[in-house]
Amino acid sequence: MSNLVFQALEVLNHLAPSYNLEFLKNYHKKKLHLHGAGKTAPRMVRELKDLGLKFKSEIIIGPHSGHPIPDLRSIHGAEKLMKAAKTLSEDDLVIFCLSGGASSLMELPIDGIELEELQRIYGDLLLSGKRIHDINNERKKISQVKGGKLGDLYFPAHVHCFIESDVEGDIIADVGSSPIIGDNNEHTFEVTMTKGHLKETSKRLFPNFYIEEVNLNIEENIDLHIELLEKHPKLISIGEASVNVTKGGKGGRNTHWVALMGLELMKQKKDFELLSFGTDGKDGDTDAAGAFFDGRIDEKELVAAIESFDTFTLFKKHNLLIEIAETGYNLNDFRMIRF
Repeated sequence: MSNLVFQALEVLNHLAPSYNLEFLKNYHKKKLHLHGAGKTAPRMVRELKDLGLKFKSEIIIGPHSGHPIPDLRSIHGAEKLMKAAKTLSEDDLVIFCLSGGASSLMELPIDGIELEELQRIYGDLLLSGKRIHDINNERKKISQVKGGKLGDLYFPAHVHCFIESDVEGDIIADVGSSPIIGDNNEHTFEVTMTKGHLKETSKRLFPNFYIEEVNLNIEENIDLHIELLEKHPKLISIGEASVNVTKGGKGGRNTHWVALMGLELMKQKKDFELLSFGTDGKDGDTDAAGAFFDGRIDEKELVAAIESFDTFTLFKKHNLLIEIAETGYNLNDFRMIRF
């Protein structure tokens, strides 16, 4: 594997959140509870405990099989938090750790929608190519916990939500579909890690690379990268590429992006190295984070994998997958290209 991969993965060793605990001064007599949901919630919990905080109760819905499609564990997780929320009083204070992934890891649909129907709806939304804001708006309509509905159940207890954002613009209403903070409650929150944190970290580590945030559908995404490379032969981009999947191969948006980007550069007869990986260590429903490519695959084989949406299988065959453990972070995708 190229040294470029090891350089890129170094960014994961320099990510660190911060927690402002000043709000506790206003609630020092209250009983403290720790709840949370999301892909990075377990890591956030460990960090809060390392600060010396002690809790009367703890309920954390972390990564499990119900991502990106909810399953029974997602339902049970939502029910467990809802039940706990209803038992609290004004003498209680809840710290809630929220991060991306909570939308599917913790879910309870409205009456009339069974799990099978819920899973179909989620699957259709994920394959639709829609932006995350529009997807979450649809999810909120059919959920008993999203859009602040879970937060409403905590009253009269107060909830302070630590949020790690993985969405464009750090729009709080889109992180995990905002189960705690809603229009009708007065819970407080702090964003402990923004989507831009990955970009700022990358600037420090890679001063010789041009860095751009790119969140577009896959076709527009590739076009913009080609334009950027005309001026910047060393390029890092951060964001997500929405992919409208029409066939049943195996792969995620990172391996698909690597294949498409590589194909374009091969057509231009460029000597290149490129990669893309999810900072959480997962690319879609695969067991890889992403892939590396330098043009070593025959163009016809590359095109066939792209057309069948089977890029994971392709890069696995050629030992080009980037495989790492799940990181506990969820800060979008990291892409790197150099000529």
